[in-house]
Amino acid sequence: MPTICPQGLLAGLRGSPKTVPCSYLYDKKGSELYEQITELEEYYPFRAEQAILEKNADDIVSHVPKGSVIVELGCGTARKTGLLLSALIKRDGASKFAGIDVSASFLEEAKTNLMSLVTGLKAEDIDLVEAEYITGLQKVRQLHPTENLCIMWLGSSVGNLTNDGAAQFFKDMLVAAGQKSQVFLCTDLWKDKKVLHAAYHDSRGVTEEFILNGLRNALLSLGLAPERLDAAMKNWVYEVVVSAKMRRVEMWVQFKEGLEVFPGKNGEAIRIAPGERLLMELSRKFTVGDINRLASVSGYYVQAAWRTRQYGVQMLLPMQEALRRCWQDTDDFFLKQVKDWSVQPISMRHPFLFYYGHVNSFTKIKALPHVTPSPDDVTFSRGIDPVVLDPSKCHSHPEVPPQWPSREEVMRYVAHTREAVMEAVEAHKCSPRMLQMGLEHERMHQETLMYMLTQAKRLEWERDPPAELPRAVALARDWAKKWVRPDVRVLAGRVTLGVSEDDAGAFVWDNEGPPLETSVPLDFMVASDPVTVGQWRNFIVERKGYEMDQWWDATDLAFFRANGLSQPATWSHVKGDFYVHRPDGVFHWTQVAHEPVLVSLSEALAFCKSLGYRIMSEAEYQRVADTDVQNRVRCLKEAGWEWTSSRFAPFPGFKPMPEYPEYSTDFFDDCHFVLRGSSSVTHPAMKRDSFRNYYQKQYPYMFAKFRLCSSVHSVAGG
Repeated sequence: MPTICPQGLLAGLRGSPKTVPCSYLYDKKGSELYEQITELEEYYPFRAEQAILEKNADDIVSHVPKGSVIVELGCGTARKTGLLLSALIKRDGASKFAGIDVSASFLEEAKTNLMSLVTGLKAEDIDLVEAEYITGLQKVRQLHPTENLCIMWLGSSVGNLTNDGAAQFFKDMLVAAGQKSQVFLCTDLWKDKKVLHAAYHDSRGVTEEFILNGLRNALLSLGLAPERLDAAMKNWVYEVVVSAKMRRVEMWVQFKEGLEVFPGKNGEAIRIAPGERLLMELSRKFTVGDINRLASVSGYYVQAAWRTRQYGVQMLLPMQEALRRCWQDTDDFFLKQVKDWSVQPISMRHPFLFYYGHVNSFTKIKALPHVTPSPDDVTFSRGIDPVVLDPSKCHSHPEVPPQWPSREEVMRYVAHTREAVMEAVEAHKCSPRMLQMGLEHERMHQETLMYMLTQAKRLEWERDPPAELPRAVALARDWAKKWVRPDVRVLAGRVTLGVSEDDAGAFVWDNEGPPLETSVPLDFMVASDPVTVGQWRNFIVERKGYEMDQWWDATDLAFFRANGLSQPATWSHVKGDFYVHRPDGVFHWTQVAHEPVLVSLSEALAFCKSLGYRIMSEAEYQRVADTDVQNRVRCLKEAGWEWTSSRFAPFPGFKPMPEYPEYSTDFFDDCHFVLRGSSSVTHPAMKRDSFRNYYQKQYPYMFAKFRLCSSVHSVAGG
């Protein structure tokens, strides 16, 4: 059994209620019992966590820089740790591991298992640190003074701490590991009370035996004679309480008869009264808001998350590290992908060069409100989103200069601006909320820049097509008719749109709240898949979709014809065939025939009308997302923003954010419509269920998809 300081135990047994440190649960027998618990049908957390790691290991390690040291807090069998180490070795050819535990035997067992499970892991790349967690992190940092530390805390062990205790632990962890670190945090999510109760009070009684064994260890360590202890155990009763108010599971042991323990030779007696209960373990369950709040108050930022309805794992970065990585991504885009910064591939947006200055100007102005903006700050402070049908109409923005600064001048401006922001962050002079706003704003523009780059590359490709074009691939004979009807029934019911910032636990944009309780009054049908590239090509070629006036809104049709638009903005028509441009390359349409087609809302509405269908409203989208049918509705939240038929408008009780009041209010104009979900280039930090994107219906450049929908009483065909 691990050597444990009895002072923590004595303090717990003299408190009210009496408690026992959870460390006493994990002697040799306790560890064996815990392994049995993980295999119980009722105990879902272990399997839920492992399933997420198995499914997403490669994506998870994509957020771990090469050369990082994987640090595990508390070493078990190392099966789950091995999944991520294997993914890192597959990517980098090598990986370093440091295990921290109070038990030398657990550390050695973890090392043995890892050497067996992880092909390519070398013994010299494993450090074993026998210590408490924070002390252990300090030692690991001494061993690896310059490497990034990726700290893994598995098993939802953070749930054993109170809110305040968890926040303090994360602050201590940040001090010990430093800014060049990150935390991979696994958390069990709040769910049905019956499911939680069964998970901790299993039908075979293994969890009860585990808890009682821990209490036995604790009392033995205080000198209670084994024969007295064995007699007392017959009168212990195991109880599980699920507290909805505290969102936690409490594991208690009640003493039917009293017990008196004298620790040491001259220790003050510890008396447990008849009927008194001892709290053996807490297991807090989390909402997404709880996780965000913990990160925010502790100096971290949730960089990415992989969640199911049962369980969540997330990657947390210290705020300074989050800023550095965001800036690096922006630099990589401009320095590695944009050849000519002066290019303006979309007339309704500024040239590329502007946005390099803009994302940094925005962060500085919002994060340093006490600093008077410079002329360059003002020039780069806001972009443009004119009315598509009349570009002379646009929201307020700085006057466009006769000549934009040079690339070198903008780079100097950005370097100076970032230096000012980072100095303020290091001096704790910035609001975490404003830094979160700055990060989200820059991540959104990284996506905007990606669809601008796609247009720039398309135009260049069309001016000088390659000698060898992408080749067609064979398609199944029935490809054109696949998934052309709404085939999933969604029942009417209540939905909640939006979220409060308090419930979100971190920064959200003003249009995401306040929460709106509403309903979908009628059942409806929705397609299990979005409309595809192949189906859209059929719409153009076979059905002459852009020529059929009756399918189009008259204003939209006039706009498309006036601008010579007869195919999606990401498509090219060269030598009698269609080619699709994406961030990852150019493809013959047959190569991506079954992928979602990315189009404007105007085009999507025409396609739907041609078949007698429609597009989901925002409330209907939420209804699909909230119910089990989402498992049958593919690509709802990814592979392209999902168009809805709902105009972008405030929820009742909306209040503009004081720091950026124009963010939403300028676009509550009846021209913009709501999109939900994400695209293939949306940063993971931006993927949350309450986020509302918005674009004008005729704007064709963003990465947006749609699917067919119909009311139940009017299922049509085509």
